[in-house]
Amino acid sequence: MKHRSKPLYLLILLMLAGPGFAQDPTIDRMIAAQCAQCHSTDGHATGDIDSIAGKETRDLYDKLIDMKEEDRAEDIMEHQAWGYTDEQLYRIARYYSTVAEDGDEDEEDEDEEDREDEDDD
Repeated sequence: MKHRSKPLYLLILLMLAGPGFAQDPTIDRMIAAQCAQCHSTDGHATGDIDSIAGKETRDLYDKLIDMKEEDRAEDIMEHQAWGYTDEQLYRIARYYSTVAEDGDEDEEDEDEEDREDEDDD
């Protein structure tokens, strides 16, 4: 009897772990790693490449799905989109939507830390 209950326990464990895994930003970033070649890891691309940092998840996702649904790939983005599932494309969109659109955010944090250090002196 003990062996029959083991699959049930595994199923329950997977159900409990599933939502945490589904929302893991580290997984989102790993899936988006291929995009970093052109858009950079922070989404702030240079040159003629579109910057995608801080864009709405839905907008990015819709654009990726449109690229994936092309009958004939005409550029690199369409080829890239074909290689992902719809869920993976959503994760990519979600990752880049969480990256700050304004690159000054880190500088503001550093300025605040400097002020706190001055207050301590």
